[in-house]
Amino acid sequence: MSFLDLVTQSVSKANSSKLTLIKIDAVFEKINSDLKDFEPGELKLERASSTLSQAANRLKKLNRIESEYFQEDVLQLSLTKKNKTASEVAAGWKQHVEGFPCTLKFAGQELICSNEIQLISGISELLSSIAFGNAVNNLIARLGSA
Repeated sequence: MSFLDLVTQSVSKANSSKLTLIKIDAVFEKINSDLKDFEPGELKLERASSTLSQAANRLKKLNRIESEYFQEDVLQLSLTKKNKTASEVAAGWKQHVEGFPCTLKFAGQELICSNEIQLISGISELLSSIAFGNAVNNLIARLGSA
């Protein structure tokens, strides 16, 4: 067994993971680039941490437990209109620290995305769902004629 080979392997895995994370970030950048042109106001879909996730993360840190998933556990939709912003949870979210898999939970379903194509497909399904449309309508109503 060569310990140097193990280090070389770990560096290679880390570099591959970094590239995967960049690809996932790029998917969200593309989505938000398109959503910003929504007529009633600028829409944005972001990975965020629920209050429950924040509390659980604090407990894990106290116990020195590392998770294999990022803390962000929801996709939060926000609408900004004339300097006012409203937001709400659009879906559940889970992302492995290495990038994939990512899991989307919405409208009673759970989609596990193992690559960039599946992620784009899953988010496309979310964006075209009735639940997402209802979330957008709720945000528009909350901001009124802001």
